[in-house]
Parts: sequence; structure tokens; C-alpha cells
Amino acid sequence: MANGFINQASFDAALQQARAQAQASARKISEKSANQLAARLKTTIPLGPDRNGHIRDTITVSAVDADTWEVSIGGGSFIYAGHLEFGHKADNGVTIPPEKVFYPAVKIQNKKHGRAIRALFRRVLRGGGFV
Repeated sequence: MANGFINQASFDAALQQARAQAQASARKISEKSANQLAARLKTTIPLGPDRNGHIRDTITVSAVDADTWEVSIGGGSFIYAGHLEFGHKADNGVTIPPEKVFYPAVKIQNKKHGRAIRALFRRVLRGGGFV
């Protein structure tokens, strides 16, 4: 470092190191956010009658790839997750009102996830001496 300036090679190396740190930490944050969303859904989803089990028990978190996580509800014999969220008509003709569960939880978790990712990148950039 001559005259207070950093040379291009050491700057590029520092950027590569910061990128690797950020990617590893972002993966952990994404997994944590998906698990927090699943936990929030499990606490807020209504139980309903215990005929065939509960839709709450079908909430799963799975890895799509190294960077992406998926939270799913229902599947198999539990195909009524959309009916719960948007409302439906019962077999006897009674209109069942919607119970907003999924999208409010996703909205809250997206805000938290965004804050965590921004904080991560600030830490990485400050730790590398870029800011």
C-alpha cells in the first residue's frame, strides 16, 4: 500500500475473500429464515377438526439448491392449504371465510430476512476495509 492506496491485486483478493464469506453467511441466514417462517406458520395456522390429522403437521422446509430453501404446506391428502388461505364453499354449501395465515407470515419473514442480509453485507464490507 503506497501513498494510502491499495494495489489492484490485493483489492481483488480482498473482494474474493469478502464474497466467499458473504455467500457462506447468506446460506446460513437463508436456512435460518426458512426455519423461522415454518415455526411461525406452525404457531399461527388453525388446527380445525382432527379427522385425518392437521395441516400444521404437513409444513416442511427443504433445500431446493445450495442457496434456496422452500417452505411448503399441504400435499398428499392435505390439498386444502389454498382453501384455508382464500376461503371456500363447504360440501353443505356454507361459505367458509378465508383465514389469512401464509402471506402475512411470509411478509413479516421477508422483512426480517432482508434486514439480516443487509446487516451481513455491511459487516462483510466493513470487515474487509471497503467502507
